[in-house]
Amino acid sequence: MDEDLIEIPDEYLIALGKLVTNYARLEQQLNMLIGKIAGFDNLSDPIYFIMINHVSISQKIDILSAICEERLQDYPHLEGYKNVMTETRNVTTLRNKYVHNSMLFDPKKNCCLLGNASARGKLKVKMEYVELKDLDNVELNIRRVMMMLHNLILNVNFPLPTE
Repeated sequence: MDEDLIEIPDEYLIALGKLVTNYARLEQQLNMLIGKIAGFDNLSDPIYFIMINHVSISQKIDILSAICEERLQDYPHLEGYKNVMTETRNVTTLRNKYVHNSMLFDPKKNCCLLGNASARGKLKVKMEYVELKDLDNVELNIRRVMMMLHNLILNVNFPLPTE
């Protein structure tokens, strides 16, 4: 290990914490919105909770997409669901990039170094620099997607966060 790489500064850890916390909120929001569009009036119904709670986020996106497609004829406000689902998948990929890989701080570059390795079919190792603004942008996009989902399913038009 390169002794020049040091512990991650608090501002990066705070940014990662915000990213993780808001992503957990996004996942719970998906649970609630799937229940709403599926017709569960009481979202504290234990049957609904049993059915959806342990499903992966990728499967939740698939479920919500399929229900939107099925309900599109009766609820035309769902028209843009494919774009919203694409955005939801994109923030999931970005979240996974930062949460499932290792970071160290490089004081020479004044940013973090993110290590990423994959062994699917072929070993691939990648190192890239991550600035604080990169984490902040992912967290902002998570909040944007949360509002996009809210607007889509509940047929409202709240403004999307810009900062």
